[in-house]
Amino acid sequence: MPMDKWSFIDLLCSFFNIICFNVIGKTKPETILDTSMKETLDYYVIAVVIVSWLRFFGYFLVIKTISKLLSTLIKMIIDALSFILIVSSYLLLMASIFTTLFGGV
Repeated sequence: MPMDKWSFIDLLCSFFNIICFNVIGKTKPETILDTSMKETLDYYVIAVVIVSWLRFFGYFLVIKTISKLLSTLIKMIIDALSFILIVSSYLLLMASIFTTLFGGV
């Protein structure tokens, strides 16, 4: 059976779901009360939710008109990454300078 992107996404989603359900299902109430362990469990759930949403949005690639718009949007964001990096660096630098100059007032 050939492995296409839909099979890979489904396999990844099922893999994350199985791991998350097994790990969270075996936890005890005392473990959940520990903040560091609770954060680890939250990361498992976050990974499952992200992969599930990526799978859902992946189905938009099947519809031709939405697929064109989505591909264009992704290319636009990738092309704008250098500009976003420059603006973020500038804002970080200016915020540091502003805090240094006016932090004591």
